[in-house]
Amino acid sequence: MKLFLKIIAVLLALFILLLVGLNIYFTDDRLKNTILPQVQSAVGSEVEVDRMSITFFRTFPRFGLDIDGLRIPDPQGEPVASLDELLVSIELFPLFRDEISVSRLSITRPVINYTVFADSTTNIDFLLEDEGVQDEEGGYSISIPGFTLRDASVFYTDETSNSAISLEQLDADISLFFGDILESRVDAQLGSLNVIMDGTSYITNLSMAINQTSTLDLENEIATFTEGTVSIRGLALNLTGTVSDWGSEELALDLQFASSSENFGELLRLAPPAFDEYITGLQTRGSLVLEGSVEGIFSEETLPNFDVTIEVADGFLQNPDLPEAIEDINFQILFNNDLATISNFRARAGVNSITASGMVERPLEDDATFSLDLDGDINLETISSFYPIEDLGVEQLAGLLKTTARATGRIDAPEDAVFSGVFNLTNGLLKYADVPRPIEQINARIDANQDRIRIEESGFTAANNRLRLSGSVLRPLDEDNRTVDVTADINFDLATIKDFYPIDEDTLSMRGQLIANVVLRGRPDPDQIETLLQQSTFELTNGYLAHSIVTNPLEDVTFRAEASGRRLSISEARFKTGENALSMRGSVVNYLSDNPEVDLTFDGNAALSSVSSYYSLEPWIQELAGDAVMNLRTRGPVNDVTAIALDGSLEVSNVSAAGDSLFLPVTELNGRMSITPQTMNLERFTMMYGSTDISLQGALRNYLGFLDDHTSTETMPAISGTYRSRFLNMDEMIDWDDETDDPIPIELPNLTANVNANIDRLVIFGIPITEISGTSRITPTLIRVDEAEAKLFEGTATGRMDWNVPAPLQTNLLFNGKLEGVRAEAFFRDTGFLGPQSTIHNYITGEFNTEIRYFTELTPEIDPDITTTDASGTFGMSRAQMRGHPIQKRVAEFLNASELETLTLDAWNADFSIKDTVMTIQNFSITSGNLGMQLDGTLHMMNDRINYRATLLLPERFKRGIASVISSRAADALQLEDGRMAVPIRITGTTANPQVRPDTETIERIVRDYIQDGARDLLRRLF
Repeated sequence: MKLFLKIIAVLLALFILLLVGLNIYFTDDRLKNTILPQVQSAVGSEVEVDRMSITFFRTFPRFGLDIDGLRIPDPQGEPVASLDELLVSIELFPLFRDEISVSRLSITRPVINYTVFADSTTNIDFLLEDEGVQDEEGGYSISIPGFTLRDASVFYTDETSNSAISLEQLDADISLFFGDILESRVDAQLGSLNVIMDGTSYITNLSMAINQTSTLDLENEIATFTEGTVSIRGLALNLTGTVSDWGSEELALDLQFASSSENFGELLRLAPPAFDEYITGLQTRGSLVLEGSVEGIFSEETLPNFDVTIEVADGFLQNPDLPEAIEDINFQILFNNDLATISNFRARAGVNSITASGMVERPLEDDATFSLDLDGDINLETISSFYPIEDLGVEQLAGLLKTTARATGRIDAPEDAVFSGVFNLTNGLLKYADVPRPIEQINARIDANQDRIRIEESGFTAANNRLRLSGSVLRPLDEDNRTVDVTADINFDLATIKDFYPIDEDTLSMRGQLIANVVLRGRPDPDQIETLLQQSTFELTNGYLAHSIVTNPLEDVTFRAEASGRRLSISEARFKTGENALSMRGSVVNYLSDNPEVDLTFDGNAALSSVSSYYSLEPWIQELAGDAVMNLRTRGPVNDVTAIALDGSLEVSNVSAAGDSLFLPVTELNGRMSITPQTMNLERFTMMYGSTDISLQGALRNYLGFLDDHTSTETMPAISGTYRSRFLNMDEMIDWDDETDDPIPIELPNLTANVNANIDRLVIFGIPITEISGTSRITPTLIRVDEAEAKLFEGTATGRMDWNVPAPLQTNLLFNGKLEGVRAEAFFRDTGFLGPQSTIHNYITGEFNTEIRYFTELTPEIDPDITTTDASGTFGMSRAQMRGHPIQKRVAEFLNASELETLTLDAWNADFSIKDTVMTIQNFSITSGNLGMQLDGTLHMMNDRINYRATLLLPERFKRGIASVISSRAADALQLEDGRMAVPIRITGTTANPQVRPDTETIERIVRDYIQDGARDLLRRLF
């Protein structure tokens, strides 16, 4: 015994070593390198595999191959086939008998994509290329007793016919033996079949199953189905027969199928899944016979012979929640290539019965003809016994319904069908759930044929409400020539509608007496159905309408109108809503369309805050408030505010508005105006635009242009008249951002204006200007003030100013005029007149005067662009004081005279010009008591470089100090007859760091002239 155990242990150890050795040798890389080249050569594509391994335990007692993540792409890299896992094991000994026995083949989640492209090529053509493989004599027989598919999917797309077929959730257990004849046993379930042919969906989410034994003779092209069943949504059909000659263009079919059951409810299994909630749980019984055959040739030109029979006898169908059933269901359907008939169809539900019969000749042909007979006799009161009417929101039905119909014609030309029928409903009653009262006395008698539908004695009553309907429809099947002639009389108390029809009064509440006579006459146009209305009248009195989408209800509504075609003529309409009381009259064209056109006259008062409750002003205006009294005629399309024409008068008070079309909010708007389609004549008009107050008298033309884009000033809003403002804040109308250096786009409003203006205070670029008067002109690219006078910097300005705005980031200023008595330090600080480096405002005080023509471009940050400044004129100062300027200090150091660091100036006059960032100063003369200076030269306004030639006029006490610098002889030569010294100097460097030195060139010339006794004459010419 011990010896036996030792032998077993040794064999087990050897087997374990063998397994370990195989797994060590047959690594993932070695298996891929061994197998994949052969597979890729066979399929002609770069097959991809995630992992390969040898297995024993999963295929016990045989070895197997496990492949994970296999993908086969086409030459373009698009997926053709893939699978999550393939597991295969092969028996060894049958190989010695020329047999291949695959003991197990398992494939998990395979996906196959087959596409026929528009040029008739396919995505698998590369698999079908002839590789020149020669047939070998003899061969192997192959058997696969265990072949399983799990969750397989196949997708077929044919771009040549706009068709697609998909099979999903396919599970199958298959046994195959490949020899001279292929034998198979298949047990498969398909979760979803979808078929689209020529763009039309024919089958959606169809589930199927098959359990079939068959043989396949490939050499003779015969497939034989010996036994088995095919199930379609659970309806099982026995299927036998043969399919042959599939290699030719004429496929031969000889198939028989049959099914029988003692429960005809099996047919309900064929209903699409969307009906599952309605048929689940239904109780059914009754015999079912379904059998048929398909025999003959199937080709492009020929169809096989079909012969199908469906018979149901003594059918029974009941909802278990309802007391009565539909029973005595009997019918027979016979279908073949020549004739399809439904005969002896009848069903009974209590006292109700329906019978029908019909046939279709040549049902497979396009010109098939049909005939149908239908008779019904139904007591509506009993419907709830066998059908759940509460699912339709109906609590009670009553009435006797009788119908008889006959029809014949061609399936491909239903408009030419011949039919006749009678629909007769008497003593009808309909009560909806959750309402207290029914609609009663519902009666309808309709006689119909292919030439005319005649409506007689039709209508209903609901308490004191009534509807009567009569008329006819000619040629009802001919869409192009169908005509309607129907009259309806309506008399409704709207307050009682909620008693008969479920209306949620939290959403809609209404009352009033509605009387209408509606005449529908003419040819229906689906796009303009209102054209059927002819001379129809509507009258609503004491009306009330409240809806959840509006804030205030419409009260005291009176409405009298006539509709004819596309026009609704309103003779009287008035209502109150909130604080509004309006009346109107006129007409509305295309009143049922998305864009009606109105010609209405309104009288009354309106609270503008309620406008948005009835009509959206967005995106132009988001907030609107105020009051209006109007007598206004409105004409135009309601969906295009810019095309609305207004006539009449309008008085508004306390109006405020804000929105995307307004840069700043409008408040305190009051005014009275007369309005035409083009002009608002302002008798008085005041408003606040931001912090700016505006008072206008005059005319505003093209006022609706505020809502449009414009390419010409001719179409823009235009203001003319007089303008008055206590405060005009231009800076507020600019999108300033003090915290960044981002560009500031200047966008003037899209309007033009020519007004005489008086402005108490204006702020622009942070500069306050007061007491402004003049003539103003405004366009979207220009603000011009002409013949203007104003106070600024405590002085007076006169002249003309243009602010040009050719583009939001490209603006310029032009000023031509005078400044008198302005405060010098503020002027130089706030205007940047001497350039961005200038600091003169820190050292000088006094009154500045100038006569100037000044032009400059402005940077995107709204600073003067000195490189573009072009200016000329004169300037001067009076009652001025200069203290501590760097040039002063250097001159004082040069002369060793500290008293020069503070000067009270008697006068200061100069000519100047600015060009290419350089200011040129000429005839600059300054006097301060017995001191003086004459200066000429240039100032670079960007880098602050200066180059001045100056002559200082100094008292005699400076002679000794000057002599120590330039020599006694030179000092004698520079002394005037009155004893004062005239000293030429050069001033260079920058205004912040100047260098002062003697003008040696001029001094040497003066000394030479002095030596020649001409120096004094020269000095007299200088002063």
